Amino acid sequence: MILALTIKVGGVLSTKEKLEVFVINLKRSTERKEYMAALCEKNSLFPEFITAVDGRRLDVEELLGEVCLNNMVAGGIGRELCKAEIGCALSHKEIYQKLIDQNIEQALVLEDDVEFDERLIHVLGSINTFPSNWEIVLLGHHGGESRFNNTKGSLWDRKIILNNYKLVRPSELAYGAYGYLINKRGASKLLAELELMAKPIDHYTGDSYYINLYAVSPPVIGIHEDLSDNFHSMEERKELQAERDFLENPASFSWYKRMAVNFGLYHFLSSSFIIVSGILNQVKPLKKYK
Repeated sequence: MILALTIKVGGVLSTKEKLEVFVINLKRSTERKEYMAALCEKNSLFPEFITAVDGRRLDVEELLGEVCLNNMVAGGIGRELCKAEIGCALSHKEIYQKLIDQNIEQALVLEDDVEFDERLIHVLGSINTFPSNWEIVLLGHHGGESRFNNTKGSLWDRKIILNNYKLVRPSELAYGAYGYLINKRGASKLLAELELMAKPIDHYTGDSYYINLYAVSPPVIGIHEDLSDNFHSMEERKELQAERDFLENPASFSWYKRMAVNFGLYHFLSSSFIIVSGILNQVKPLKKYK
């Protein structure tokens, strides 16, 4: 199994409870490391930099059956994981293992292309007011429609933590693992799920099926557009997605879908379904966290 290395560069954030801070950074990404070191120092955070697993150096064929599954199997995402997604997941997994091995109660996990300000520090200062059953709290996240849209939250089980911020239970898959709090109990759960991963890391961190999930709304961590290399992984994902493009070909649709396409109603009905299902997900009862 490929594991990330660790470079110790600092201590911990001073809060009522000890909070370790980890920043995931590729060894070759020196610019982003310097940026994150300066950003953290400006906000009185003292991180430990984790040398990320470089997905471009991975031999995916060798990893099949060892750390990841072929994603065409049931429960995956309908395509193979790209190298960047595997490397990213392994890097986060290394932090989860550190929490267990070093008996770390809770940690702030950051990727190296994020931006934040004092609002994050204010939220971190309220960590003792979080529900006792929390296992992961997303500080940066977005919905499935666009990375610029906030994740939709359930109308139930909301908690105000600051004047303008609240904790919500996401009512859809919360995308983005670029900034979040996780505790030892949550790390243990994710390690078990990631023994053989079948999906990108945020399909685990952003799904309450796997972990007791909350999200800060609105988010207090965002993506730094000038530093983000998301477009590299997106290009790789597009190549893998090409195997599924036939699903967008009306010739493969059922007869009623073809009728909807022919009458110009397909995209309208599809959009309407997404809107209605989103509303229903926001009002449906929540499963009880243990």
